[in-house]
Amino acid sequence: MIDAASSDDELILGLSREADRRAACQLLYRRYGGRFMQYLQRRGLDRASAEDAVQEAFIRLLKGAPGFAAQGEGRAWIWQVARSAWLDLFKRRELPTEPLERAAGLPGVPDIAQTSDYQDCVHGQLARFAAAYPEAGQAIIWAAVDGLSTAQIGVLIERSAGATREFLSRMRRRLREFLEPCL
Repeated sequence: MIDAASSDDELILGLSREADRRAACQLLYRRYGGRFMQYLQRRGLDRASAEDAVQEAFIRLLKGAPGFAAQGEGRAWIWQVARSAWLDLFKRRELPTEPLERAAGLPGVPDIAQTSDYQDCVHGQLARFAAAYPEAGQAIIWAAVDGLSTAQIGVLIERSAGATREFLSRMRRRLREFLEPCL
């Protein structure tokens, strides 16, 4: 029985079963649809293109589910599918990408560190960090929110486990710089 408490692995396996397909797809979309949109927009897609890529990712999830072997890696597999959909769209449309190392003073992302309470400050500074360093922001979300391992993140950002560890360490230090005004 598929329900909101089902793990990602169980939901992916549910996509393969006719009786559970609809419920599993709806639950996966609730968990990941918005996050996929944010990820794809940080990768340079406009809203319409991101919506197309999210649809493509869910189609791929449905098609790939029968070959999925549940080993507690469902979350990483889901993100690989989303990343693959973005890469395919990128290749088809040759969208411009932003380099990782950008200047931190970005217009349009307000610096609320001086005017808001602590939680608002942290939220605003995280948004500034993610806007300045989209790949790093996504990698830190994968680590902190999704609980992906360094090796899983390395696959998603196409780096070795050692290079990913170094990258995450460097970006965490940079994130601390962004969060200093909140402290």
